[in-house]
Amino acid sequence: MKGNDTIKIQGYRWFGFNRELKHVRAKKGSGGVGFFVREELFNEFTISVHDKSFSGIIAIDLKHIENDFKLSIIGAYLPPDNSNYGRDSTAFFAQLISLVYSTMNSDLTILCGDFNARTSDQLDYIPNVDDLLQRKCLDKTKNNHGESLIDFLKDTKMCILNGRITPDLDNFTCISSKGKSVVDYFITPYDCIKYCKKLSVRTVSDLIDHLSIQDQISSRCKPPDHSVVTLELTY
Repeated sequence: MKGNDTIKIQGYRWFGFNRELKHVRAKKGSGGVGFFVREELFNEFTISVHDKSFSGIIAIDLKHIENDFKLSIIGAYLPPDNSNYGRDSTAFFAQLISLVYSTMNSDLTILCGDFNARTSDQLDYIPNVDDLLQRKCLDKTKNNHGESLIDFLKDTKMCILNGRITPDLDNFTCISSKGKSVVDYFITPYDCIKYCKKLSVRTVSDLIDHLSIQDQISSRCKPPDHSVVTLELTY
C-alpha cells in the first residue's frame, strides 16, 4: 500500500497507516499497518485513532458508550533485522514504550502484530518478583528482535499471551519453506490478563482445508505464510 490507499471490506471500517517511504524495488506500495473494525461495534463504542506518528505502529481507542470502559489496541509491525526498515529496533521499541504509557488511563491495553521476534523460552517477566504463569514456547530459537522484545516487556510490565492463557490452542505463527517460527504476538499488561479468555492460532493450511478453498490456490494466488492469531476478550 502507498499514500492514502485503503482496503475496503463490506461491513468493516478501515483505520490504516501506510508506510511513507517506498522501497526502491517495490512495484506498488511498501506496506503499512491497520485495523478493520466491524460496523456493529460503532453502535457500542466511540472509536478513534489514538496515534499513528511512527512508521509501523498504529493505535486506536474504543470507549464504550454506556459504561465508559476504554480499550486501547496497538498494532505493530517490525521488519526483520536484516532489512533496511528493521535495523533500528531501539527507536521502534522506544516509541512503543511511550505509546503504552500514553494508554495508562485505559481499562485494557492490547498490543499485537508481527515483531519478527523469536523469543525462545526467555522469561518475559522477572521471576520471584512478578507472579505470572510461565508460557509454553513452541519456537526454541531466539534472535536480536526477540531479545529486544523481552527487554521491552520487562520494562513495561507486559507479557506475551501466546502459549500462556490457552496453550493447547497455540501453534507456530509463521510456516514457510524456511521453517516454522513464532513471530506474531498478542501482548497485554499483567493486570489485564483477566480480560483475555482465549488465544488460538490457526495455520493457513488448516483454514484452507476448513473452508474448502483449495481451488483458489495457484501460482498466481499463493497462500500467506503467517497463521491467523485470534484473541477473545471479555469486559
